[in-house]
Amino acid sequence: MYSSIYSQVLDGKVSDVKDYFNMCETLCHKYGSKQTNNIYKLNQDFSKSEVDILAREIYNIYKFNYLEYKEYLYNAELDYKKGVYYKNPEYNNKIIPSNLHRLISSQLRKQLNYTLYQVITTPFFIKAKILKQVHWDYTSRDTRITNKFSANKMYCLVEDIIKGNGSFKIGDTVKVNFLWHWLNDAKNSFVDGNTYLIPCKLMNCGDSTKPELATYSMDDDNYGIYPIESDEVVMPGNVFELGEQCSWNSFKEEFIKRYIANFEIDN
Repeated sequence: MYSSIYSQVLDGKVSDVKDYFNMCETLCHKYGSKQTNNIYKLNQDFSKSEVDILAREIYNIYKFNYLEYKEYLYNAELDYKKGVYYKNPEYNNKIIPSNLHRLISSQLRKQLNYTLYQVITTPFFIKAKILKQVHWDYTSRDTRITNKFSANKMYCLVEDIIKGNGSFKIGDTVKVNFLWHWLNDAKNSFVDGNTYLIPCKLMNCGDSTKPELATYSMDDDNYGIYPIESDEVVMPGNVFELGEQCSWNSFKEEFIKRYIANFEIDN
């Protein structure tokens, strides 16, 4: 399985989510050891070529199959909680997908540039002007979570796209959601009429029959809020390693060159 996935990635083809997890499982069996109840730990680093393959594959999974990836994790976790893994002999050497996700994520954060990892696991980066915001209450589909969460739906005019071409185009109006507790101690806020660089993912939102965009944090104190003032992107903490402020055109050019160009050659 690993060699076939390796060939697919080199050929610029996108593997499906199940194939991706099979590849990850092969690597974790190779470099890890079983602890208990289908939980593994890694004992050594991946090779450079394996890291390169994983990074390319994750970039494509998050770009093309992000919701399928999340759904696969969700359903596998339900199976584990039902006892499917440790009660069924054929699952004896299977690694729980959520454990695989944590192992691979942690290892790539360690072996890759951390910012590069954050970028390849963020499906969309857009420059957008907020037209208006509407408050709504979000309810998780996880039935164990009964609380409702305060949320905002932002109607945004797409002014430029760094990552996500093909999903929408410049001039489109898109809906971007966020839950208020995501922002916690953010230094900035989303203000109607202002323009921002917005990292986004997809999520199932309320009663909508289709997934919608949602803000996505880069694991920094900005919580995914990067104002654009006089066409200058403001990035406190130098989160993208391109300075704390620079012109939009310079930022876009350098961002693509550093984090995206190598992954887009065959796509």
